[in-house]
Amino acid sequence: MRRFSRRDFNIGTLMSGIATATVYSQQSPPEEQVADLPLRDLSAASEQRKNSLRKTLKFFYNNPPSVLQHTPWEILHYAIAFGVDAQVKTGKQHANAIGWLCWNYPARGQRLFSRLVTENRLVVNEGPGVEGHEGQLLALLAMSKVRSDFTIKVNGAEFTVNDLVEHEKQTCDNGTELTFQLLGLAHYLTAETVWQSATGNEFTIELLLKSELSQQVNGAACGGSHRLMGISYALNRRIHREEPMTPAWLRAQKYIDDYIQYVLQFQNPDGSFSSNWFQSRGVTDDVRRTLYTSGHVLEWLVFSASNEQLMTDQVSLAVDFLSSTLHAKRLTGLEMGTLGHALRALTIYDERVFGAKPGMRAELYGKITK
Repeated sequence: MRRFSRRDFNIGTLMSGIATATVYSQQSPPEEQVADLPLRDLSAASEQRKNSLRKTLKFFYNNPPSVLQHTPWEILHYAIAFGVDAQVKTGKQHANAIGWLCWNYPARGQRLFSRLVTENRLVVNEGPGVEGHEGQLLALLAMSKVRSDFTIKVNGAEFTVNDLVEHEKQTCDNGTELTFQLLGLAHYLTAETVWQSATGNEFTIELLLKSELSQQVNGAACGGSHRLMGISYALNRRIHREEPMTPAWLRAQKYIDDYIQYVLQFQNPDGSFSSNWFQSRGVTDDVRRTLYTSGHVLEWLVFSASNEQLMTDQVSLAVDFLSSTLHAKRLTGLEMGTLGHALRALTIYDERVFGAKPGMRAELYGKITK
């Protein structure tokens, strides 16, 4: 299981009265570098892949969703792709997408947060147009490396990401989907943290992991790709922090390694992945379905793969397929869940192989002009 270089980011506000934000890098010891990546002497094929991939990312980065037309759920999924760099249209101007969501500005008339006034407690709204799964927003903030002290504003009250962490600790319940809580809490909490949820059950990160390992991949959210991502992300954090690899974590490591080998067996000749997720081989003429499954699977795969696996012809073919297909379909109004995860697959690959850095994507893909 790899470890890779990321930084923690903070978001500072600009332009009073507008949720426009800029990104500041937190100066801290970097995580372990990725072996011999990024490539220094690119082959002609790799150079072409980089140019094609960045052409696709540039188009979507420079055509962000509008808060007048898109819901918080859609904004959240667009932000999955570009993290702290993601922007949204706010009319005649642009704003930082994560800043917009965390400051509870409306998107298509809906807001992501509510406040329980009697307890001055942060509540995340769930349902159509807002959070689709418990812990989904925290997972986005974790993957984007947003600082735990970043401000969340709700109805005149100020909270922080730490308050969102406390909220998600309370939502944990045995026998339920804990995918997104595992991902988010594994980022913000240490291995030693023990807490009691609203149900009275005691939890740790390892107990969340065991719960997710005990449940089926097939039939879980988005074909089980999110469950695998949650396990991979938590495992990545465990290794990076040099926390003890107990039997549960060793099992998780083998589980992910086995699934990588398994899913590669289902890859189609054109580089796409099975339209039947992890259940069986599958090919469909429905391009949207293919992008939906292939984007989610490749996102998890390029995050979880070893350096050697990342550089195989199979992964290269999958990246080429996704990049070219997204670029060809760029004007057809793809569903934001499909688009966000597919683009994140490409941004992760761009980071690991070609050296792209969060906080610098405006330079890489072309700065949005206001």
